[in-house]
Amino acid sequence: MPICREPFLCPVKFLLPLFFLPLWALSQQPSHYVLGAEELEGVDVYDMLHAATGDYILATSNGLMRFDGYRFERMECPDMLLSSVFNLTEDEQGTVYCNNLSGQVFYVTQDSCGLLLSLPDSLVTADMDMAMDDRDRLIIASKYLMAASASGIELLSGPNFFGPVTTMPDRGLVAYSSVYHGFLRFKNGLLKPEEHHHYVPIDKEIPAIICLGDSTYVYQTNACRLFGKDGQLLVDPSAIIGKENLFKLYSSSDGLWFASSSQGVLHVNRQFQADKGAAFLFPRTMVSAVIEDREGNILLGTFGKGIMVIPNMNTLDLNMPGLQEDIISVAGSEDGTLYFGTRSGKLLKRNPEGALSVIRDAQVKSMEALFSISEDCLLIGETNAVLIDRAKTTETSLTLGSLKDIERIDAERVLIASNAGAYRLWPSSLEVQKLSELQIRHYCIGYDSKTQSIYSGTSKGLMIRHLDGAIRTVKLRGKDVIVRDFLSSHGKVFAATAENGLLVFENDSLVKEWGTSTGLASDRLTQLDMYEQWLVVATSNGIQLLDTEGKVIRTINQSDGLNAIKMVDMHVLEDELWVVHSAGVQKVMLDAFQPFRFQPTVSLKSVVVNDSLNVSLTQHDFNPDQQQFTFELSTNSLRYRNEISYQYRLEGAETTWRNASYSDNIIEYRSLSSGTYTFKVKAICRDNASQEVAYTFTIATPFYKAWWFYALVLLTIVLLLVLWFRRRLHRRQLLAEQQNELNASKLTAIQSQMNPHFIFNALNSIQSLVLKGDVDNSYSYITKFANLVRRTLNYSDKDFIDFSEEIKLIELYLTLEQLRFKEDFEFTINTNGIEDVMMPPMLIQPFIENALLHGLLHRAGTKRISLDFELNEVLICTITDNGVGRAKAKAIKERQRSEHESFSVNAIRTRFEILERYHKGSLGFEYEDLMENGEATGTRVVLRIPVKRTF
Repeated sequence: MPICREPFLCPVKFLLPLFFLPLWALSQQPSHYVLGAEELEGVDVYDMLHAATGDYILATSNGLMRFDGYRFERMECPDMLLSSVFNLTEDEQGTVYCNNLSGQVFYVTQDSCGLLLSLPDSLVTADMDMAMDDRDRLIIASKYLMAASASGIELLSGPNFFGPVTTMPDRGLVAYSSVYHGFLRFKNGLLKPEEHHHYVPIDKEIPAIICLGDSTYVYQTNACRLFGKDGQLLVDPSAIIGKENLFKLYSSSDGLWFASSSQGVLHVNRQFQADKGAAFLFPRTMVSAVIEDREGNILLGTFGKGIMVIPNMNTLDLNMPGLQEDIISVAGSEDGTLYFGTRSGKLLKRNPEGALSVIRDAQVKSMEALFSISEDCLLIGETNAVLIDRAKTTETSLTLGSLKDIERIDAERVLIASNAGAYRLWPSSLEVQKLSELQIRHYCIGYDSKTQSIYSGTSKGLMIRHLDGAIRTVKLRGKDVIVRDFLSSHGKVFAATAENGLLVFENDSLVKEWGTSTGLASDRLTQLDMYEQWLVVATSNGIQLLDTEGKVIRTINQSDGLNAIKMVDMHVLEDELWVVHSAGVQKVMLDAFQPFRFQPTVSLKSVVVNDSLNVSLTQHDFNPDQQQFTFELSTNSLRYRNEISYQYRLEGAETTWRNASYSDNIIEYRSLSSGTYTFKVKAICRDNASQEVAYTFTIATPFYKAWWFYALVLLTIVLLLVLWFRRRLHRRQLLAEQQNELNASKLTAIQSQMNPHFIFNALNSIQSLVLKGDVDNSYSYITKFANLVRRTLNYSDKDFIDFSEEIKLIELYLTLEQLRFKEDFEFTINTNGIEDVMMPPMLIQPFIENALLHGLLHRAGTKRISLDFELNEVLICTITDNGVGRAKAKAIKERQRSEHESFSVNAIRTRFEILERYHKGSLGFEYEDLMENGEATGTRVVLRIPVKRTF
């Protein structure tokens, strides 16, 4: 393998030889971000308070403002004379108080801001202060010590001038009295001297007390020099920045903050030691207020530049003044030296004291690969790998391809992964050995000292080269695995994959898979390192520390101050984790570890209906046209807001939970139908979930969709149908009645035609008797005839008559005919006991008449006719005669040209057709010729007559 061994002769252009040129000191300050840069632009923040509600209340030059974790809003107070307010304090009920220079005292609740009282001018001073006492009363310190309430003020002291009021650990209030020339304590309603602090004022200044944990100290209110109880000077900021006046001192759980009027803030720890470098943080920034919120965030209020938030004092931003390019790689040596590679190819060195130098400025390619092999030996990547020996001031180009990764085999050998393949390197002798079985593009390389196997992360997946040279490709569920980094520790090999989480190999066998299901923040990993006994895993969603069993010990992301969550490079140096990402370089102190105990909460801040109506959460009933609902969610957390998400669903419209990020806290439903709904939501942070918040509401059903409306419509339809059918039935009945009347008129007309015909025939019979001189029979005939006519006239306008009446009428008629025919005529009527029925009149008589006139009249000898009745569904009447038969009768008729039968048969047929339309059963008549030996012996007529029951 060709190697360039001569210094300064390699194909590398040196702009600076290998000696250190001091460039600058590496400055560092806590990682932070700015809230309200736009909303608070030009606004001076005088005081801040993290209220019990989770909101942040700001006392500013523009009045009172509230930040709910999502937006800033100004709280209007119409009675406020001067907009600049100060001295925020909160009582146990969550009411916040403040004052302005006009002596007005205001109260702030969750929903409103109002004027509590106005102090008279005689009690107002420019440095007035307020605090809550142990009885939860608002105490004002100015010319007097006063208790304030809505009903007025109560003087608690005589005329005096009090300095700033401090709430002591026992909730007593302490303030310096310029008249008493000492500190006074107010507790249990009593004002007494404070004997535990000894301090001699200087230049008539007013001192104050500050609490740091359970300890209390005295400081000067103008120069902020800090003293112990015994009067010993503990901190003198002027020794650091000269005679710069400091206007206020603040405390937090980890130390004190000295705010400068122009040079930022100075932070000292609880041992009163300034941060490394003793430089002021955030220079050229007017820090006007400092608080530590309920989550441990440090908030720095400024004049006109918003609020700076420090999530973690142990995560630091590295500032390199004068460097106008991005750092993209980092490596460290065991002596505490750090090396940085830049995008333009510069190689920077940071010594353990923090001084930064450029040691190489000859790179023609981005220094994406940077590795420290020993204290004096570096391996960097450009077109080829370059080995830099700082002790010998030489560098050697190794024609191995573009460097990607290295892995130490032992004290003498390292493995190298490049885009050309895998190699062994002996740095001391610069001997290179090609691993011919692994000449494929590599991303990373690893080594198992137990099995002496080489692990290769290649473009074709994960390969394991065993000691005998055999190559095995590892697949996961049948697919290739892309690996980004390897780490050997505790007898195992850990593989950080591009999509499959962390794979654990033991004795070259895959034994475990760790991913999001086991607690990893992501299955996409980029790099591995070790800190003490823990794995340091860079994921696409931050950095995590894992024990060797895969348990997540700590997660480092924006909540810990990281400015980006996707790492370009990282390196663990003792207790420091140095990370490189798109937002720069940061240092995380790994030994300052606090376990995750955050329990998220969620509240339903507002409900807006139809985009305009902000309704009370106690309102649950809405009109049918109120169908658009907007729910505003709130989770007050600055530290974990990048990790918080919402799960919600609207029961009654949804069956599954939906997810939303912290910033997507506006949930909209644009068109809800009528019904009852319950909106449920909970906040999720890592594996912790808040309690569900539920809001139930009902949208009234429109009247046209209500059940009673459907019932009314149905009832209306039914009534309309009933009316329609009744009307139609009535019309049909009218038509039927008209038709019946018409038919009745037809029947009456027919009967009126038949009756005269019968009478004419009867008169002919009487005439025949008279002409024969049969006076007795003529008289009897006339009498019976009169009776017959009377009955016929009585029945002629009736539809039905009693069956017995019809039989009597037939008997009377046959009797008359018998008188006419003398002893030659016989008749029989067999009713078979039929009674209690009615039948149409004069239906049978025409058939009897036809039998007599056309059948029996032309027969010689005895003439017989019989009537037999049978009652089924209809009345069956059988008329049998022994006449000459229909054929002979027809011939006689034609010869005599008689119209009698034509009239009677046609009339009776028409009458039967009419009756059949309006009565059940098959009605009508049938003729049957009776024959014997081929000769006619008579005729039989069968009539089917409708009847009505009389019961």
